[in-house]
Amino acid sequence: MLVHILNLLVVATLVFLVATRGLERALPFLVFSMVLIPVDSLIRPAGLVDLTTHRIAIVTVGVFFLARKLSGGKFSGHRKDPLRYLMLLTIGWTTIATLFSIVPAVSLKATIAQAVEYFFLYFLLVETISTTETIDRISVAVVGALLVCSIFGVLEVYQSWSVMDVFPRVEHRFGTVIGPVVDAQRGVRTRSTFPHPILFGGALAFAIPLALHLVAVSRTRARTILLWVGILLMFLNIYKTESRGPWLALALSLGFLFVFYRGMRKHLIFIAALTLFVFLTRPGVLETIKNRYQATFNPDSYIGASYQYRYSLLSVSLEAVNRGLDRQLWGYGPRSFYDLGLEAEFQGTLYRFRSCDSSWIELMVETGFVGLLLIGALLLKAVFVSWQSFLRLPGPDRNLSLVLFTNGLAFCFLMSNVAIYGWGQNGYMFWIVAAMSVAYARLRAPEIAAARHELTQRVPILERLS
Repeated sequence: MLVHILNLLVVATLVFLVATRGLERALPFLVFSMVLIPVDSLIRPAGLVDLTTHRIAIVTVGVFFLARKLSGGKFSGHRKDPLRYLMLLTIGWTTIATLFSIVPAVSLKATIAQAVEYFFLYFLLVETISTTETIDRISVAVVGALLVCSIFGVLEVYQSWSVMDVFPRVEHRFGTVIGPVVDAQRGVRTRSTFPHPILFGGALAFAIPLALHLVAVSRTRARTILLWVGILLMFLNIYKTESRGPWLALALSLGFLFVFYRGMRKHLIFIAALTLFVFLTRPGVLETIKNRYQATFNPDSYIGASYQYRYSLLSVSLEAVNRGLDRQLWGYGPRSFYDLGLEAEFQGTLYRFRSCDSSWIELMVETGFVGLLLIGALLLKAVFVSWQSFLRLPGPDRNLSLVLFTNGLAFCFLMSNVAIYGWGQNGYMFWIVAAMSVAYARLRAPEIAAARHELTQRVPILERLS
């Protein structure tokens, strides 16, 4: 019943926003819903694809989007979209992989899901966004959704209550998690509305740099205070996820921003000082981080075994792909890894690899080396659009592109740590950021052209003076 009510609320709100304020003004709420609502909010009709709240939300906005285009609306920049060819090639190749899949029905659903949930969502956002104000509102929506998630995370850690217990039990491949996630060596690990703590940590590694950017450009004291409260809650939650990958991704992101984002440096210095203060007053926090680092390289510990698992996973996966030219080309089909039943010796015993803790390895196994190269090129192209925009834009306007670039890099890094692409809300977040990057570069194109023109005018003058 809860899922039906939630679906009705989301659809009704989207319809109301489109009817009263227009399609573009509905996008921030769409993004807020995509990030906040768990993937376990679903209905499973017999013999059909799962009807998640995310899919229903995309279809709802998509209907209005297509209706507007059919009624004579013009596309904002489709012909110049830098990702369109790679997207088409990716869809084409995953379709080929599906034809030769060991689980054709599962692969077909996965191929359609990627095209509709990721690529269509991206296309919808890029084609609808017409002002930088909308991009700002979407940024606020992402940060706001993770702020709400962080509140749930605090309740999970300190009150032993998980918001996921409100939703119906959903049987996954590895069973059903009831209540907070408890690790034998790490204790309670917060996951909020995400399927796993590492996914929640990855989302926070996205949101914290974006929240710091909003602080840097904030014009009101109330908004600044609210953002700082949210940032501190997010830091608490990412620590409580007990996930090393997101910790490292966030540290690298903030270090990168400290070098290139001058307007954020004072905020980062404040965070560094606050972190040092916490280490001095709560030595257990620093001790926990040190213990996690040391345990990572101790193969006899559970945490160390988790780290070593990835190397064994790569080895057994390469062996599986190299069984024939066909598997090297198109793999075993999208979402087929869990049906392969790969086995190899791990820590002295024969072990069956039931999970794939790396999206890059999973893509290699399921779509072959060609699919891995195509999807890798697509994702990296989506990331570097924002870097090009950062390099070309003049003044502080380029800082948002820098933050979006950092988000994209963090996601690609985390893809080596966990199957983050296609699991949970994180994949939606990547394509939302990609759409923001492309739309922002397009909207700022006149400024880029003006900066280039000014540079070309200066060069002849400098040549004459020399």
